[in-house]
Amino acid sequence: MAGFARLLGRPHETYTAAAEKARLGFDRFWNPERGDCFDVSDGPEGNEPAYIGHYRGDRRKRDAAYHQGTVWGWLIGPFVSAHLRVYQDPAQARSFLARSFTTFRRLDWAA
Repeated sequence: MAGFARLLGRPHETYTAAAEKARLGFDRFWNPERGDCFDVSDGPEGNEPAYIGHYRGDRRKRDAAYHQGTVWGWLIGPFVSAHLRVYQDPAQARSFLARSFTTFRRLDWAA
């Protein structure tokens, strides 16, 4: 928005400040050890212990995973775009996409 405001010759300071605040907020959720975002950052034990990282198994297991950790693949685009804008690191952004495709190919669709 700050860029649009500049192009239109309008005040951009409010948008620039909001973008910086968003960048700082994004940093808070970034896990540098794993190279991705924390699932939960304010819990007493750090990340949520009930997190289920795989959507597989019988209906009951899949239903539990659906509410405790399902990753929505369609959000990878907005995530990568946001990360690229904040960190200006195209190689890192591509690595998220590469990991997603590798994971997708490894999925056991019969489980």
